Amino acid sequence: MFLQDNELLTFELPSTLLPGRDILSKRILKNQKVIDLIINSLLNIPAGTYGVASSEWLDNTRSDTLYEPRLDIQKSLPPVLIEVQARVDEKFMMRLMQYAINVIERYDLKPVVLIFCVDKISSKSLSAQFTQNTNNQRYLRSFPSPVWAQQCFLVFENNDDVGSYPLETLQAISSFFCQQKATLYDHSYSEDNTIKFLYKIAKEVTVEETQYESNVRHTLDIVLTSNEKFLNRIKKSLTGVPDIKKAERLIEKGLTYNASVKRQLSDISTDSESDLEFPEKLPVRSKRPPTTPQLADEIAFVKRFKAKVGRMNWTQCLTEAHENHLLLRYSTGSSLRANFSKHVKP
Repeated sequence: MFLQDNELLTFELPSTLLPGRDILSKRILKNQKVIDLIINSLLNIPAGTYGVASSEWLDNTRSDTLYEPRLDIQKSLPPVLIEVQARVDEKFMMRLMQYAINVIERYDLKPVVLIFCVDKISSKSLSAQFTQNTNNQRYLRSFPSPVWAQQCFLVFENNDDVGSYPLETLQAISSFFCQQKATLYDHSYSEDNTIKFLYKIAKEVTVEETQYESNVRHTLDIVLTSNEKFLNRIKKSLTGVPDIKKAERLIEKGLTYNASVKRQLSDISTDSESDLEFPEKLPVRSKRPPTTPQLADEIAFVKRFKAKVGRMNWTQCLTEAHENHLLLRYSTGSSLRANFSKHVKP
């Protein structure tokens, strides 16, 4: 599982996908092998017992990552709530408690909570409430949570342990997030097998994201070039026809927009933001359908939006869904409507 290819040591992650950043952290934590490692460390339970659950809540908030048992006969096992947080302060802890309460309302069970602290705890008074774990793991602390969680752990990188091999699982994941190194070579524990494995996943994520962006640009370039040819043919065919000023203006407007988009497309870089509406994101590997809990949450979101606005606006619905990290496989309101209109009453 922890094999290192020849290119992994010096493969450089882009600035948008550094360890500890939101996108990569969530992708790492949703990897099934990482799930198994974390669950085994926390609960000493065999691999394959837990999977990813929806972390969107009825109050329109969304936590980082949530694990739940896969089978009904395992439902007595606690959900596991995970947050990757740069700076742990009182506001974050209050938000975390609300997430835990949401978990309790959904499962009727208190979760086990795990915090990866990337930077620091904000104050000495808050830090004092996190006590060192009884098993003498210096990187792991506990926070009192008798009402809202079975246990609440905080993991942080302990610089006193630098040079000690091998790292324990949670210690390795924490170190991966905290050091935020773009290459395995620059990481303090570059020889550790778990660190190598995490960089291997990060490399795969980067390749997928890069391939997607390349496919988007290529597709857009084809579409825009075709549009330009089509509009110019229409413009040429209207030459000499009386009373077509309005049509000519519309064609010119279309050509101007087309040219503007092509310029943006040629200038776009991997770490820049764009106002372009990208096509539906297709993974490099075969596309997997959404899980049942995910689909149920998506339907619930669409229904709540319809109840809020009255007359359905599918484009706005999709915009708000993307802000909540939902329905990311759709890029247009029309594609969303085609798949979800049956769930919304007219």
